Amino acid sequence: SLLRGDEKDVLGYFIDMVHFHSKSTPARIKSGCVLIREAIRTLRGGEASFYFTHCQAQMPFYGTIGLVQNPPLKWKDDLNDRDYFGDMVGYGGALTMVAMDQCSGQQGTVVQTFLHEKLIEIPGCGDPCTLERLEEMFPASECNYSA
Repeated sequence: SLLRGDEKDVLGYFIDMVHFHSKSTPARIKSGCVLIREAIRTLRGGEASFYFTHCQAQMPFYGTIGLVQNPPLKWKDDLNDRDYFGDMVGYGGALTMVAMDQCSGQQGTVVQTFLHEKLIEIPGCGDPCTLERLEEMFPASECNYSA
């Protein structure tokens, strides 16, 4: 093997720190609003859309919906004791949002979100997360960059 012992973990942690700190600045996170508004428009219209992106688009989107938190990623003795792993972005990152009307007697349109095919919660959206709540959390007026 090219790497010995925990060198693989150290290298992975270093690469994740570089990605995290370069892609999750506040200005970049703010740009994710446009992406979540596009997702809401698509879900509201009952359409199916597929987007293929790299981390330059995924990190702001994840930051906007609260999956990537910002206090900064810092060194710890246990390299696996962290919320952010680089495999959630890039071509290996897979996020799916599905809207379902009248699910289990719920009011409104229920939105389920999956990261790497595992059901996740969008922080602050509630359980179940509804499309109406997403629209409240991410109003179109917040995405006005011309002001």
